[in-house]
Amino acid sequence: MLIRLTLLMFFCFSLFACDSVEQAADETTSQDAPAPEAATEPAAQSPPPWLPDAITLPADFRQLADRSIGRYTRLLQGVTAADQSALLAEYREALDAAGYQVDDRADLVEQGLVHYQGNGLQEASIRFVQAVDRPDGLIQFDARLDTQ
Repeated sequence: MLIRLTLLMFFCFSLFACDSVEQAADETTSQDAPAPEAATEPAAQSPPPWLPDAITLPADFRQLADRSIGRYTRLLQGVTAADQSALLAEYREALDAAGYQVDDRADLVEQGLVHYQGNGLQEASIRFVQAVDRPDGLIQFDARLDTQ
């Protein structure tokens, strides 16, 4: 299981790094072109059905990936400029209030992780990685669905 999580994290960081490079290239090639108005407002996106109702995606959430890996593993990635600490604290409280078992160990909180389980999810996590060169950060939701 640790190997799966390690591979999943590597995959996520790779996607985030590629997106940063693509955005930098876009900015370099289109400096003189006016930005379209539609690009300033993120499109409203509905969360995938496996994501707990207790989790509300930030208003500026821009989805990068929504994947099913095998029969039971799900992954949602996106970027947001929302405050990392406040957002993760909100998610911890909301998941706990909704009846999920939330692991609130201090080391997980310090790492920007929320681990939880229950209500049809064998295990799940939320990770937030703040970009150094951008105002937004990558947020990743992943889950292993119950097999029963």
